Amino acid sequence: MGHYENEAFIFFGMNQNKSRMIFTHVDFTSLFNRTCERDDYYPWTFTRNGETCYQGHEIVYFVKNINSFCINNYTSSLQIKHNCPCFVQDFQCRFNYYYNDGYCELDRYSDLEIHQLNCESNLKPIRYLNGFSKLHPGICSPRQYDPIKDDAWADVCTSNEYSNEILFFSKNMSFVCVLDYMGDPLPKFITVNTSLPNDINPMFPMVVDMVTKFIFYYSNDTISLYLNRDYNFNKIELYSFSFKIKSIAIDHFLDLLFILDLNHTFFVISMKTNFVKLLAENVTDFEYSNSNLSVSFNKPGQLCFYRFDSNIKCSQTYLDVKKFIFYEEHGYSGLLIRNHTLLIYEVLKTNLISKKQPILYVDSVDFFGIIKYNLFFMQNATLIRVDLRYPTRFDLVTNNNFSDIIKMSLNVVYFKNPYNNAQDGCKYQCNPMVKSEAFCYCTENEYNQIYSCESGDTECLRKYCAGFHCASSECLTNNVMCNGIHECRDGSDENNCKKICQESEHLCETDCLPKNILCPAYKYKFLHGIVIEKLGHTNKITKDYSTAIISFSTALIIILVLLFLKKSKAAKILFKLTSRKRLRPQHMTKLYIHASEST
Repeated sequence: MGHYENEAFIFFGMNQNKSRMIFTHVDFTSLFNRTCERDDYYPWTFTRNGETCYQGHEIVYFVKNINSFCINNYTSSLQIKHNCPCFVQDFQCRFNYYYNDGYCELDRYSDLEIHQLNCESNLKPIRYLNGFSKLHPGICSPRQYDPIKDDAWADVCTSNEYSNEILFFSKNMSFVCVLDYMGDPLPKFITVNTSLPNDINPMFPMVVDMVTKFIFYYSNDTISLYLNRDYNFNKIELYSFSFKIKSIAIDHFLDLLFILDLNHTFFVISMKTNFVKLLAENVTDFEYSNSNLSVSFNKPGQLCFYRFDSNIKCSQTYLDVKKFIFYEEHGYSGLLIRNHTLLIYEVLKTNLISKKQPILYVDSVDFFGIIKYNLFFMQNATLIRVDLRYPTRFDLVTNNNFSDIIKMSLNVVYFKNPYNNAQDGCKYQCNPMVKSEAFCYCTENEYNQIYSCESGDTECLRKYCAGFHCASSECLTNNVMCNGIHECRDGSDENNCKKICQESEHLCETDCLPKNILCPAYKYKFLHGIVIEKLGHTNKITKDYSTAIISFSTALIIILVLLFLKKSKAAKILFKLTSRKRLRPQHMTKLYIHASEST
């Protein structure tokens, strides 16, 4: 009743003492003399936090004008305009739960009793996130409620060994969003603010040690470490350079600092030994993955993947790539083009990217990252997640506005050293002084390595040292000179001192500086052709043949002069000597140079 030329209604209720039910029939048909037309309606869209998307669709409803006195003849009161990201909080809570202040709470009148929520082995449940609707894979629709599975098993589980996290930086603050053990977003977007020192500009190169929350920051040609002690930061300068830096990354457990400078040189410093290794040249961007000891980087026309226990593998590309990520464990590659187009490929090797079509193509992307099967990206100030196993559905992680975000990174944060518990039983260590590309290796293979310098070759080692080089071959940070403490084995840090500083200081030319400040007079200059003789197939150093050419030219001139003076007595004696000893031109050259030096 009450539909299209039959505006009859039945009203029912209870009498005052609720002893009987009353029914009343009312027919409004005679009051209307026409049926409604299109102009009697206006479109209306549901708005949520300024957006018109709801349950994966933008739906337009047709609402009758309040002054239109007509019979409704519309058979449908809505139409779907287009699809949009799916938001789990658009759906009602699961059976036995109700929605309260952003969470699904167990109905106290329900007969459901939950004594324990189960997770798989080595996982732990998050109880307060139970009760949200579970969606079908790939579509924005809640799946059917299963009382046996849904009430016994926790909806959200996290790992006891690691944490999956997204770190965000804005111009004024930073915060962390935690994911579940598979990298899926939690049904409730929960963030934890992280403190930043007042003198830090997040636009400069910086990285956060996600284990300790210490900050590595570059400014004024120096990389500094900020130690967070109860919201008080202590600044320690680590390395000073004679070149500018574009971006940095770290590995907490291996004490590796990765640096890309503005000359497109990509290198690593061991923060245990302070020695340097050139990794690649002509690099425009890199992404370090501490989950498998590898880095993805791109060069002009090349996509490269480098496992530090193996070698660099590059493939050609015709695309103008801004950022490249290869997630080896699950075989996904992401290419962010400079026009902000994101391409996702499902490949097991990087050289297959050019031979396959992308499984996903997204426009207007500013940042992205991949963790396990999950792709996260920033598009038009919103955070979107896609399960790459079912790439037909885009999930809105939160309705927060991210227009002020300037950096985003995905991190697997291990609670214990993952390299001491590798699946192959290997305990990894990394040494930048190893000559080959595979500078990370099992500890039992240490004696099989070939090094760039001999252990006692101080002149060679000095070229690789990013700090103060001791005569006894150690490389220390540049804050050890002339403070009365023998920090080098041979005490060479206390030699030739114009004066002795206090133990908490060090000598910088003529001044004593605190040990947390480096001497600005000494900056490390990366010597490309000297630091590494050959870098696999990715970098070729051109040799200098000028000395050999000069020597050959000198010998040729000598021969011509001697031929011209052949009749002289001295020349005859010389030719007799050369004919007896069968001296070749190169021997003559050596003889001539020796005589010249003696003169």
